[in-house]
Amino acid sequence: MYTRRQFGELALGALPAMAFAAKIKSKVKGLSLGMQSYTFYSAYTPSTLPTDILDTMINSMVENGLGTVDIYNGMIEPKELVAAARGGMGRGRGAGGGTPQGGPPQVGSPQGAPPQGGGPRGGAGGRSSEAREALNKWRKEAPKSFFEDIRQKFTKAGIEVWATSGYSGQSEEELDRAFEMSQLMGAKMVVVMGGNAELLKTVAQKRDMLVGLSGPTRTPQGYVEALNASKNFRAALDIGDTTPSGFDSLSFVRENPEKIGLLYLKDKKKTGASVPWGDGDSRVAEILRLVRDKKYPIRCMVDNDYPTTTNRSDDVKRSIDWVKKTL
Repeated sequence: MYTRRQFGELALGALPAMAFAAKIKSKVKGLSLGMQSYTFYSAYTPSTLPTDILDTMINSMVENGLGTVDIYNGMIEPKELVAAARGGMGRGRGAGGGTPQGGPPQVGSPQGAPPQGGGPRGGAGGRSSEAREALNKWRKEAPKSFFEDIRQKFTKAGIEVWATSGYSGQSEEELDRAFEMSQLMGAKMVVVMGGNAELLKTVAQKRDMLVGLSGPTRTPQGYVEALNASKNFRAALDIGDTTPSGFDSLSFVRENPEKIGLLYLKDKKKTGASVPWGDGDSRVAEILRLVRDKKYPIRCMVDNDYPTTTNRSDDVKRSIDWVKKTL
């Protein structure tokens, strides 16, 4: 059982009180760049995740002029509950209205893929029912002020919470709570990886929010068909995770700019290994040039999840410097 004081400590961390900063313009070489907070989460295991991780990330964002953020749930929820609910994996950014084996087809998932959360990028697969219930209980009991304090934490630094990711829900009640928490933090979009299309559509319309469909998919046509299921659906395209399958992210962006809500800027080799920007096969520079030159209103999120050799703040600076030099 968490007390209100513990909720407050978890939300506010060690960041000292400060006056509200001017909103960061978040434009780098004409691009709207932000942060997928999984960048920092992926540098640790749940047991080693620092209590001041949000502070570290916010400082990095301010230093590099990144004014929008996608909050990954593992960054703000009790790490012991998140770790237990994910079977100790501590990895994975998937979320969505999960369905049991044999349930309705899921949006944006590969043919024959396991049900939501069955893969390494998170969700409900592999969780013990007790661990999942414990995490759901925490979410139900978390006061509104917990999420409002997180929103204020970013607002004070001049950062806009644009999206959240990592939440799952196997019922309308659970999914609605995930959307409610996201709204309290100021998010306009909840990024999911698969899920029951009708359930997602219902909750998104009720909350008047966007749903970002993420995760590798069969074909560009399959992705578009999934997006067309609701006016609230947008692509949250991870250009790195789609690379090993041969998915042509550059062509997809060129042909479907109006359907894209977010681009996760990750660079991967065709073998699947994540690497610093410019060292892989994800055509990061070409995609960024396209977005810049066509002036597409697409938010591009730094998503460095490769093994860090120094610390994540250095990795982020390297990425921003690479953009400035390359473009």
